[in-house]
Amino acid sequence: MKKQFETFNDPELAKEEALAMEKKIESGKAKDYDEAEQELRIEKALKHWERGHLGVTADDHKAIGGTPDLELRKNPNKTLGELWSEKQILEYLRKRSIFLEKARQEYKEKGDLHYWSKDDIISSKKSLRLAISYLKLIRKLPKEFDNFEIKDLESDPKEQ
Repeated sequence: MKKQFETFNDPELAKEEALAMEKKIESGKAKDYDEAEQELRIEKALKHWERGHLGVTADDHKAIGGTPDLELRKNPNKTLGELWSEKQILEYLRKRSIFLEKARQEYKEKGDLHYWSKDDIISSKKSLRLAISYLKLIRKLPKEFDNFEIKDLESDPKEQ
């Protein structure tokens, strides 16, 4: 291996990452280790955006430069969706739903002058959809949210 991996405390993970980077260079997908590392980070970040916050492990968080929740650090191969009880999942989904409705209300009242509520609406809808989709996948979606729909209201700001 041609590069030191001080960022990882786990030697096995560092070895896996190094091998993956070498494969990217050998296949021509990256010209050097920096580019290969960047490519791996992007791939891991995509996982976060495919599954949402409840569907990523501690290693996934670290791979994109994030800091995993304490629960994930104690259970590095599990996701919050797998670790949390139904009560915790319900609380998370309810809070996200309430936050979305408050952001919609602020945006309705203040419009584009309240630009952060616009971003909150877009990210909250995306976050809720990903969480619900992931929880269905692992069969941990609470019944209360079985038929929950995140509607795109005409007044909602659009992602650009």
